[in-house]
Amino acid sequence: MIPPWAARMPSNAGLTMATLVGVVLLIPVFVNRSTPRVVHVMALALLLWLALSIATASVNGSDLRWSIFHSVRPLIVVADLAFLVWLLRVPRRWPLAIVAVLLGACVAGTIGLYSYTVGQPDLWRYSWGPSLSPLIVVVAAIQWHRGRRAWALALLVLIVLVNVAAGLRSVLLQCAVAAAAALVFGIAQRLRFRWPLIATSLGMVLIVVSVIPVYGAVAESGALGRQQQEKWRLQSDAAGGILLGGRPEFRLALDVLPLVPVLGLGFDPTIPANIAEARDSRATEYVMTDIDRVVSRTDPQYPLLVAKSRTKLLAYWAQPSHGIYLHSGVFQYWLWCGPLVVVPFALVLMAGLMLVGRASRRYGAAGVLGASALLTKCTWDTLFSPLGGGGLALMALIVALLAADTIARKEQPAQQATSDGDTDPGVVASLAPGDRARRGADRATEQA
Repeated sequence: MIPPWAARMPSNAGLTMATLVGVVLLIPVFVNRSTPRVVHVMALALLLWLALSIATASVNGSDLRWSIFHSVRPLIVVADLAFLVWLLRVPRRWPLAIVAVLLGACVAGTIGLYSYTVGQPDLWRYSWGPSLSPLIVVVAAIQWHRGRRAWALALLVLIVLVNVAAGLRSVLLQCAVAAAAALVFGIAQRLRFRWPLIATSLGMVLIVVSVIPVYGAVAESGALGRQQQEKWRLQSDAAGGILLGGRPEFRLALDVLPLVPVLGLGFDPTIPANIAEARDSRATEYVMTDIDRVVSRTDPQYPLLVAKSRTKLLAYWAQPSHGIYLHSGVFQYWLWCGPLVVVPFALVLMAGLMLVGRASRRYGAAGVLGASALLTKCTWDTLFSPLGGGGLALMALIVALLAADTIARKEQPAQQATSDGDTDPGVVASLAPGDRARRGADRATEQA
């Protein structure tokens, strides 16, 4: 018989036992001496996340089902990381792993939409676009590396136009950042800059800053439809500008997170009075800024409109399973578990920056394009999106790709020495005459 607390658990918390079994079976990956140090550091950071989850649930008396549901998240990343490190020891599997993670996120997002959405959901905006767009950018990077630059450019233009037509500006911005990074890096290489990555960063900022007003001019003109025109006007006039105007939760996070204690508020928390006051004040300010655009404060209906909109916004911000809903993976766990939980998220973003640098040295501008697509998606999901299974897998993928590159760099000198004939004399002497002759014939065949 299923116990009552298990029957009330969220649906995808059923991954708990499978994750625990996977972690136990994949422990040899972490204790292997050839495993890069970045994997060990990330594993320790994930264990810190797990310890903070357990501590905040114990101290704050959180509900058992939500405590299990959220505490299993770092274990999922550990299991994903161990599996991907084992899988990516073969370099030919790198594209396969990227495709599998992004397609898996697309499938999982689609299933989630149909499970929790009433009516016909917008599949491209909430599932397909955020996952398939970076995947297409990675495919474009592979085509670029193989010399098919026309195909790569066609894919980039296609995915940009699709996201512009769909009004998916967040993904459009991610694709623009990746493409701008690759373009500026290629130019910096041709001009023989001494530090091409620094020139890339500066040029990328300039290009992205120019993309926003260009899109704004097109949206403002109504060429993309009335819906995008109204959305642009509304969000560009909000506090924080167009980047944060569509994310009122980000402004809320800046107000409430400095008030969160060291161990957080726990899962499904009761909000303290000082944090509730900051939340209510931010809601009032945001609603009044919005309504001031269409109604004068001297209008008799103004107080009623403010109260009605404020009630709706507070209901959205105060979901039962969140306490305060921040629509951000890192900020939500900061609220629940305290500020130290930022460590694993920061390490993943640092690993992403290192991955871009490694990819630039190994594959040039094509590597910058592919690695930047993964990094920009992970950064956006970390700051501005809820943390789902696809986001957890992407965190593990970035660290695993960096580890795989480290393993390949270590193995390359040994393979080069063997191919050049720099074999240990003791090993050669210990071989039988037939073996020495066979090895010499194999080497001659490889050279031919």
